[in-house]
Amino acid sequence: VFMLAAFISIDSPKIMAGIRKLFENKDGEAKNYDDFKNRMLKGLSGVVQGQIIICCINGTLTGVGLYFLGVDYSLLLGIIAGLFSIVPIFGTIISTIPAVLLGLVQGPLTALLVLGWILLVHFCDTNFFTPKIVGSSSNLHPVIIIFALLAGQYCAGVLGLILAVPVTSIIVTTIKFILEYAQKPDDLEAVIPLTNIQIAQSSVVLPAVDATLTAYESLQATQDSAILAPEIDPMADTVSSEISPEIIPDPPKPEQ
Repeated sequence: VFMLAAFISIDSPKIMAGIRKLFENKDGEAKNYDDFKNRMLKGLSGVVQGQIIICCINGTLTGVGLYFLGVDYSLLLGIIAGLFSIVPIFGTIISTIPAVLLGLVQGPLTALLVLGWILLVHFCDTNFFTPKIVGSSSNLHPVIIIFALLAGQYCAGVLGLILAVPVTSIIVTTIKFILEYAQKPDDLEAVIPLTNIQIAQSSVVLPAVDATLTAYESLQATQDSAILAPEIDPMADTVSSEISPEIIPDPPKPEQ
């Protein structure tokens, strides 16, 4: 398993490029694949970031509580509690054992206080921190995370608890992508009739508007020409024709 994981991590760019070629079109584009990959990476990175925050919170609370209870090596015990917080439930149990033993050295009451403090931190982690923080960072509802942890523990024990939230993020991202992709043709079908109606309306309205504008421009031009044209006297042509001399041809020259 470790060798397989090592080879996959080394050749992951080539593997991802080969998978992408399966979804490329003639132009070399794979928009759906790129969108799905970006969503998947965003969800998984959110799970990892949320889990790191949970580990820091658990380690800090455990170390501070043990310090005020007077337990030796409280800083080391806090680091151990933070690291084992990666494994839900069982990680808390494993990190509790050395803390309780060191508290028992100082007295039964100290051991009980240490156990009570760790159980309180574990209660807050299980019911508040993990569902809220991991759910917000990975876009998963807290109820979904709780059911995922229960199902993972029931199906695969400790390994199921570790992989429950990442697998759930992959499944939810895949389902959302498929549903959104399936709704795209319906959106296009809803847009096409509206476009046809707009085209039909424009084909009826635009010619009428053009005809109205043409008639208005013709009427305006007629009025302008009537205003600017000079007044013509009908008697002017008659008088000018009477006054104008007739064209008389030149007399012939005498012969020498």
